[in-house]
Amino acid sequence: MKILFCNIAWMEWYKGALPYDMPVNGGAYIKENRDGADCDNFWAVENFTPYRINKDTVIPKGNIMLGYVATGSTRNGDAHQIKLERIQGCEACKDVDPIEDVLVVFCATRVGERRPFVVGWYKHATVVRNYFKYYLEGGGYLLKNIFCREEDAVLLPVNLRKWRVPRATVDKYGFGQSNVWYADYEQAEEVKPWVEDIIAKIKDYDGPNLRDEEPMDPYEN
Repeated sequence: MKILFCNIAWMEWYKGALPYDMPVNGGAYIKENRDGADCDNFWAVENFTPYRINKDTVIPKGNIMLGYVATGSTRNGDAHQIKLERIQGCEACKDVDPIEDVLVVFCATRVGERRPFVVGWYKHATVVRNYFKYYLEGGGYLLKNIFCREEDAVLLPVNLRKWRVPRATVDKYGFGQSNVWYADYEQAEEVKPWVEDIIAKIKDYDGPNLRDEEPMDPYEN
C-alpha cells in the first residue's frame, strides 16, 4: 500500500484556528502566527468547483479536503518537494506528479510528549510534489499539497488519539527533522511491522469521526 506520514500542528478540530482550538507544536511559523495552512486540514470545501492545479491534475467537483504538510525550504527560500518516488511502490515515479490513491496519515505532538500520535488520515488521497495555491473567494490563497474527497477523511477525537508514531531521535526510526516520513523499510527492521499494524488499525477503525462535527467551545455554557 502507498502510505505517507505527515507531521502537522496539534489541534482538536482542524477547522481553522479558533480561540479555544489554537495550533501548538507546529514549528516556528505556527508559534509566531498562531495559524497555518494545516489548521484546516479537516475542514471540507463544500461544492468544490473543479480546479486545475497543474497541467495534469484537476481537483474534482464535490466536497473536498485540502491538506497541507510543511516541506521546509532551501537556504534561498525555495520550498522542498515531497519526493513522491520515495513512497512505497512508487520508486519508478521520479517524473510522475501527482501520485494518486495514497493513504496519508496525519500525525501531531501533544503538549508534553516527545513523539507524535496519529490524529487522522485521508484514504485514496492525491499527493502533489510541489505546493499549489488554492485561491480564496475573499482574496488571498492557501498553500496545499494533498487532497481527497470528504468521505475518505477521518479525524480522530482527542481521547482516541492513542497510536504513537516513532521519532528517529528517540526510537532510531520514524520521523526525522522533516515533517514528511516515507516509512522506508530499509530505515530499520521495525518499520515494516509497525506500518502494517497502523494500516490494520486504520482499516478496522469504525469509531467517531470529528470530520462530521462542528467545533465546540469547551468553555461555552
